[in-house]
Amino acid sequence: MDLWANLNRDLLQLIAEKITCHTDVLRFGATCKQWRSIVTNSLHFLPPNLPISLCLPIQKPLPLLMQCPIEDKLGSINFLSVSDMKSYGKFLVPELNNKVIAGSSNGWLLTVELNSQEIKLLNPLTRNQIPLPSLSTLENPEGEDFGFILKAIISSNANKRNLGDDCIVMAIISELSILSFCRPGDDKWTYVNQYTFNLYDVIPYKGQFFAINETGTTVAYDVSNDDVKMKLIAKGDYSPRRRYLVESTSGELLHVERVLDEQTETFTTNFIVYKLESREGLLECELCWVESESLGDQALFLGLNCSLSLPAQSFRGCKSNCIYFTDDIEYLDSSYDMGVYDLEDRKIQMFGDMDKCFSFPPIWISPNPW
Repeated sequence: MDLWANLNRDLLQLIAEKITCHTDVLRFGATCKQWRSIVTNSLHFLPPNLPISLCLPIQKPLPLLMQCPIEDKLGSINFLSVSDMKSYGKFLVPELNNKVIAGSSNGWLLTVELNSQEIKLLNPLTRNQIPLPSLSTLENPEGEDFGFILKAIISSNANKRNLGDDCIVMAIISELSILSFCRPGDDKWTYVNQYTFNLYDVIPYKGQFFAINETGTTVAYDVSNDDVKMKLIAKGDYSPRRRYLVESTSGELLHVERVLDEQTETFTTNFIVYKLESREGLLECELCWVESESLGDQALFLGLNCSLSLPAQSFRGCKSNCIYFTDDIEYLDSSYDMGVYDLEDRKIQMFGDMDKCFSFPPIWISPNPW
């Protein structure tokens, strides 16, 4: 190891600047501390890239009073490129040891430590971490323990070292699926006491947070000050299903409904896309969801991540008018419900078999070198 660390720094810098693949960043940085510091400072040379599917190692059930971790698996991650369905192998990220991932946004992962309940934001490329208030500080006016985070996103465009002074982390929490938020530096999470339950997705949109529940009802939250304000955006009267909000590449708000097979409710059969439009004659709400037949050149990426859209023509190997999706429910033993749904022919191309030593759900991450 000393041999690698003592190589000429200028030479290593030249090598690092030639790296064009985000997965090679992990390989280069894993060599030693010096190599990692060099490649971290060279990340701005990387080109934009498609999101990659990030899978975490399985935490096997352990006997009481005896911990038997699989030592070569703890803290390792596997990257799968959807452009060529190629796996880039396993990488050691010790910061993920004994952690659960509860969200992915702007290249950052929100991690929860299983024992201490510490919550941090982690950039897996730079391995930089930003502490957040502990899971134990989640407020509940009923005095009950919230217990867990279902999904979390961040509000601002982040860079590799910090999130900006205006960053807000918003999370869907507990069995009630309600909202709570914090800012880096806060000592606790703040419960959004607006009596909106069974939320399934939340995204930052036009300076606010828009959330949708399982029936399609959509609300907007302004948390810019202590007086949290909520506004009804669109009523939902659909069947209870998994639903996502996405900001389109043109700035429109999209609502995506995920339909599962009726018999087992395990595998996705199709998706329905809606656009938010105004309708005349509505008394209680001026906006409603209207079904859309096509995404045009867009590709959507849905799952446990902050839902996003990309212009397909700008990314090699990306399919237009398609929805890339992964499992986003609790760890499954047999359901590999992930693939690409084509809105034109209404067919799903499933992803190939993934390494069985990695657990589900996998999560999309957009590499963020900035």
